[in-house]
Amino acid sequence: MKRFFQTSCFPPKMGPILFGISLLFVFISHPKIARAQTMSLGNTIWWDVNNNGIQDSGEPRAESIQVHLYQDNNNDGVADLGFTSISTYTNSSGRYNFTSLAPGSYFVVVDAGWGYYRSTVSGGDPDNNIDRDNNGFFQSVSDYKIYSQTITLTENEEPDGTGAVNTNTNNTCDFGIWKGNGLGDQVWLDNNGNGIYEGGEPGLANVTVRLKDNSGNVLATTVTDANGKYFFYDPVQYGVVNYQLEFITPAGYLPTTGNTGSDDEKDSDAVSGIISGVYVPIGEWNNSFDAGFVPAPTILPVKLTSFDAWRKEKNIQLRWTSVSEFNTDRFIVERSTDGIHYSDEAIVFAKGAADTETTYQFTDDITSLQVPVVYYRLCMLDKNGSMSRSSVKIVRLEDQAVEAPAIRLFPNPVIHEMNITIPDSWMQKQIAIDVYNAGGVVVARLNSSGFSQLEILRLDKLSPGYYIVKARCGEQSVTQKIIKQ
Repeated sequence: MKRFFQTSCFPPKMGPILFGISLLFVFISHPKIARAQTMSLGNTIWWDVNNNGIQDSGEPRAESIQVHLYQDNNNDGVADLGFTSISTYTNSSGRYNFTSLAPGSYFVVVDAGWGYYRSTVSGGDPDNNIDRDNNGFFQSVSDYKIYSQTITLTENEEPDGTGAVNTNTNNTCDFGIWKGNGLGDQVWLDNNGNGIYEGGEPGLANVTVRLKDNSGNVLATTVTDANGKYFFYDPVQYGVVNYQLEFITPAGYLPTTGNTGSDDEKDSDAVSGIISGVYVPIGEWNNSFDAGFVPAPTILPVKLTSFDAWRKEKNIQLRWTSVSEFNTDRFIVERSTDGIHYSDEAIVFAKGAADTETTYQFTDDITSLQVPVVYYRLCMLDKNGSMSRSSVKIVRLEDQAVEAPAIRLFPNPVIHEMNITIPDSWMQKQIAIDVYNAGGVVVARLNSSGFSQLEILRLDKLSPGYYIVKARCGEQSVTQKIIKQ
């Protein structure tokens, strides 16, 4: 051996060094020898309660969710043979992390379990290195496992989620998940009142929305966010899949027209603030339940405490009392003979009293009227031009026999509300009207010391059947039979 090294072209002491260099070269270049384990992969799993595929502020993190990692260097979507999968669980912040990985391609599998679903909005290829988006790409229908697409880890080229880009850690592989089913969408201000959501119309924040079952029992309550969005996450937990949605009308607004147009994604689904027949099966998320509102007419500071109208010979006497007039300018007495078209009969200027009741009167000459019924209402105008109207008072002009006082009840049969007219001689006196069932029990009552010639008594809560209506004024009384449908 000495002779070999002496006749060699290298000095005797270089032999061992060159031998070591040769082994290092073989270690690096030989395809069967693993490269250094330098890479890390991970990030966050969160409850995507609005199913938008974005980790929004306030959305909770998913703790104790099992996560698996598989190698897929040929990018065929199948785990490479010879690589043992790695498993871990998310911590209390919803974070998971796989460390000491060789550079190469991998895919992540989230094993959340039965009844848990991936966000239906996907952030796409995790190699785009976008943080806080949903990289859940596919979900198995048999075991509910959620798969990402392949992500390639390259030395010194990965973002770590802190803003650094040339690192060996990729912290952008996130998963949004949700449980059961979900429903929601938006409440908005319908500026033009056409019942259809259009660009530029703002969402309404802090609108209360109630989730109910089909019997009207409240299951959950939420409020819309700053953009008018609302969501009910996992309502199937209440044991039903058919719901009602109730939108509480905010102060100063009225519900817009419901179910107009041909695009169900843009029209207001609520009718008088209610959406009925909402069906969302388990495993589905429906973001199409919208409600629009329009500004309500301005309500004036003036408050009517009474408004009465009655016949006196050839005239109609009107009297009303108001409080808190503040900026009220005037009252306009409006009259109609058909209940639809009104004309201005008088202008009465407000006295402007703020803290005390003020009474007004007006006498309307009806000598020339040849109609059986006349209608009156008040239009109240503020000094800034705003207006509102009172309820309608109805006066019957038919002559009545003095010796035979009678009341008139209509419609009969009655469904919801009964109209009651009284004799002229009873006007502005104490009157009591009682409704008796077949057993002689009073089931509805109306008492007044300032009866108008026509009043309304609601009977919609009564069961169908026969009832007796008894009206009393002083020593006089009148009894009639009605049918409730």
